[in-house]
Amino acid sequence: MFEKSLPDLVSICTPTATHLAMFKEVINRPVRGIICEKPFAEDVDQARTMARLARQRNVVVAVNHLRRWNDNYRFAADMVARGEVGRLTAIHACYPGQIYNIGTHLIDTVLMMAGQRPVVAAGVRVASEDPADPSVTGMLTLNDGLVCSFTATGRRLDLIFEIDVVGDEGRIRIINNGNTVELYRFEASSNYSGYRELAVRPIDTPGTGDLLMNTVKDMAQVLDGLTSKPSCTAEDGYWTMAVIDALQKSMQAGGVPSPVVGLRE
Repeated sequence: MFEKSLPDLVSICTPTATHLAMFKEVINRPVRGIICEKPFAEDVDQARTMARLARQRNVVVAVNHLRRWNDNYRFAADMVARGEVGRLTAIHACYPGQIYNIGTHLIDTVLMMAGQRPVVAAGVRVASEDPADPSVTGMLTLNDGLVCSFTATGRRLDLIFEIDVVGDEGRIRIINNGNTVELYRFEASSNYSGYRELAVRPIDTPGTGDLLMNTVKDMAQVLDGLTSKPSCTAEDGYWTMAVIDALQKSMQAGGVPSPVVGLRE
């Protein structure tokens, strides 16, 4: 392909074990952008290498954590960023299991919603259909002290992917596998004096959108200089792998919390 054409954008959508070698091959060609399938790499060291290469070569890299390009999830993340639910106090998420598969989406979506960096992770292994890809239930502490919990619910094909974001002024629930977003606000309780209770607020959501088209449009905007970076960067891909690495170490230590290693450490 490179002998016959000079593509601006290349998608690496092969099995994970091939990502690093293909990434090195592509990034040394005159390309401007790479879309890499998730998980970004086989492990955190490979992810660190790939993120550094992207920065050194000045190549725009997006990691296909597809909820970053799902209009409903982006709508919810924008509400959080605007302070619609106030200061975040808790995030809880549910997923079927397999931390390197659906779990990569879970971790990245939690980080997108919170808009913060992970600091410490703790996890325990739960029953899994795939011994090579553990299902993990655990907790993630972010840089401002926010604690996020997540639960692996079971069989991979019984798809459940839900995010519950709670703030001191309200709550956002993303349910029905991203098809439904609900907004609640705290209001004075009519049942308990001095308390506040959550009341649902009507909102118009955009729907999920065309995820592949959204991804390519997002990259095109970066390459055209209209935006500074894609919605899910190589660094975002690194942080997901760093969290998984910390969870693996925590599981091996019987659930003892493990630090999430930063990109430049």
